[in-house]
Amino acid sequence: MNAVDEGTAVKIERDILEHLDAIKRERGLTDEKWGEAAFQGTVNGRRKIQNLKKPQANGHPQKLCISDFVRLCYPLGVDPARVLSKALEANDL
Repeated sequence: MNAVDEGTAVKIERDILEHLDAIKRERGLTDEKWGEAAFQGTVNGRRKIQNLKKPQANGHPQKLCISDFVRLCYPLGVDPARVLSKALEANDL
């Protein structure tokens, strides 16, 4: 198995977020409701989601860490392993 370069890793993260965002829209959730459910106890869950989706001051979105990924999946009722598998397959990995 070859190492995954930075560009591919970023594309996988973006693919995951786009997939989860599509499911969120299908379920009729706003970023605010999704963020509240995913990041309970966080001051502003909507902002956390926006930081993951939108470029920051450096021009890049915040990286998607594994704990955030898992937390984003559960309010949508999706299995993180299946989401990751789909993103890896889409990138020929």
